[in-house]
Amino acid sequence: MINIELFYLQNPWQRGETFEFVYIQRDIMSDLIRWLEEKEALVIAGPRQAGKSTLLKALIKFLLEKRKVKGKDIFYFNLDDTRIIKFLSTPEDFVNFIQSFSSGQAYIFIDEAQRLENPGLFLKCIYDLGLNFKLVISGSSSLELKSKIFESLTGRKIVFHLFPFSFREFLKTKPSFEFKEIGSWNDLILQDKVYSSFLNKCLEEYLTYGGYPRVVLEKDIVKKKELLWEIYSSYMEKDVVNFLKIELPDKYNNLVKVLSSQIGNLVNIHELTNTLGLNRLTVEKYISTLRATFIISFVSPFYKNIRSEISKMPKVYFNDTGLRNSIIDSFGEVNIRPDRGELLENFIYTQLKVNKFLKDVRFWRTKTGGEVDFVAESGKKIIGFESKFSSPARPSFSRSMRHFVKDYKPEKIIIFTRNYLQNMKKEGLIFLPSYWIFSLEAILKL
Repeated sequence: MINIELFYLQNPWQRGETFEFVYIQRDIMSDLIRWLEEKEALVIAGPRQAGKSTLLKALIKFLLEKRKVKGKDIFYFNLDDTRIIKFLSTPEDFVNFIQSFSSGQAYIFIDEAQRLENPGLFLKCIYDLGLNFKLVISGSSSLELKSKIFESLTGRKIVFHLFPFSFREFLKTKPSFEFKEIGSWNDLILQDKVYSSFLNKCLEEYLTYGGYPRVVLEKDIVKKKELLWEIYSSYMEKDVVNFLKIELPDKYNNLVKVLSSQIGNLVNIHELTNTLGLNRLTVEKYISTLRATFIISFVSPFYKNIRSEISKMPKVYFNDTGLRNSIIDSFGEVNIRPDRGELLENFIYTQLKVNKFLKDVRFWRTKTGGEVDFVAESGKKIIGFESKFSSPARPSFSRSMRHFVKDYKPEKIIIFTRNYLQNMKKEGLIFLPSYWIFSLEAILKL
């Protein structure tokens, strides 16, 4: 028998009750709103505790307050509570349940949809009925979403990815900082003089503790560390052991630790098999799972001539620096920690990856040692990015950079440093304090 009180507990607006929660505006929100009135199902994929449930509730609040949608027409099902799955037993029963409340267009939000026994078939059946239903679903494992949902909803869905707070979103939690438009290089210089000290402190905090919303909003340093460990422990227990049924969780955890110490390096499967005492297929499976559950990302090489440039081995980065630091229990002061360069490079990657105007972030490296940390495309233009924790004694092109410019003719090269700001416009070279990456789109237009 369906527990209707449980449904009302997750859907207080069905009874006309208000609901409050802490919400920081996410950059993805405007894109989701644009698709709310289209027929396609919206799929929001991302790691656990990155804010997907809060984002769904923010969309619900938007519908109630801005679009004036009736509470009876909005339905939310969080499947982390397994009891709620009974509401989604069969497509027929589910449709009847929705229609017993709603007489207009129904907005249906299903959180952690991969927990359904056969989510792809279930959602496809509902979608193909052609009813006045708008489906918005979330999931924490792209492995499960792809195998169980994506294929079934081919041509019926739009996919969005939500990661922990970007540095731009992180700054929104700081009431003392106000975003200002950058219209000229002089604007940037003036703002840097005002905000450099503040932004440096923010960057240090972000590099150390990352962008998971609960961690960002927690003020106590000890609790930040505890929350990060809880996020990882919960991931290991709920996803790795119980849901994904990983046979050797200790070995899996060891792999995570090894990769944590290798951020920014090439991933050598052969070395990992020897280090971990696992066969190649198991290591590849575990890495695939880490990528699918949004813990790590691989960056592929960018090349024109594969004979003279690097092999196909990717580089590895963590999608959150705080989680990575928690895994290796390293929260030392950023300025003096031995991995500060790798940590900053990891940060630069995560911010480039979520930037809307950049696509296909890769790296360039030759067999003779030439390297550019990241290469991305903006429209038809190529842009190179370098990460240097220390500021240069004098700004110049490195030998590697000159080779890259000669071969690929990028529009610009951005070198992210600790606190150095200079625009060598004639050479197409910009030195930029790393914290200004949150305004990168505006800066590239200058």
